[in-house]
Amino acid sequence: MKIFVTGTRGIPDIPGGIEKHCQDLYPLIAEMGHEVYIATRKPYALKRYRKWKKINLIYLYSPITKNFEAIFHTFLSVLKAKKLKVDIIHIHAVGPGLMVPLAKALGLKVVLTNHGPDYDRQKWGKFAKIILITGEYLGGKFADSVIVISSVIQKIVKKRCNKKSCIIYNGVTLPEISVQCDYLDKINTVPGKYLLSVARFVPEKGLDLLIKAFKSVNTEYKLINYCWRCRSRNRIQ
Repeated sequence: MKIFVTGTRGIPDIPGGIEKHCQDLYPLIAEMGHEVYIATRKPYALKRYRKWKKINLIYLYSPITKNFEAIFHTFLSVLKAKKLKVDIIHIHAVGPGLMVPLAKALGLKVVLTNHGPDYDRQKWGKFAKIILITGEYLGGKFADSVIVISSVIQKIVKKRCNKKSCIIYNGVTLPEISVQCDYLDKINTVPGKYLLSVARFVPEKGLDLLIKAFKSVNTEYKLINYCWRCRSRNRIQ
């Protein structure tokens, strides 16, 4: 089967939740014998590969703008998928879901993965939220199949799109446990005596509440936050 993937910034090693999801998932699908293409946004591709772990990488233009980057790139991706005569186009996230009707109009079979109500994030303005809500509706309504990653999202899709969906929970690749303590020594932290949070420094992650709660506890443990987007680790207390 020939599968085209879009709605992600791309792979490999491009920061982002969906990007990590795709980087872990599609090599497994390619190993099963399927022909996989992943559309990558050119501005994020510091290194370019024709193939990576049996995946064909397609580099397409995308504007560097918060509101239209994903949608415009997905538009180009849909056209590319049609040209490649793929069996399925797999679109990730509710914003890119805006392009599902176009893909259907071009005769493509569409799978949409709804990773959650992105419009609830505080970084979006009113217009952007309307676009994202519309993408959620059109994607859920017209995709041949909808994948969700939680029962909460499944209920949203059923209520707003009147569409059944399939829950596939996100898996994780178990890492090798590091025994090095260089960074812990640098911040004067004892191994096994700290709590770790992993989140971007944005209001909706509630790190302010975490810090407030942690400060109310009398403990010798320390709180450390890891921000995957800026690749920084910060000892909070």
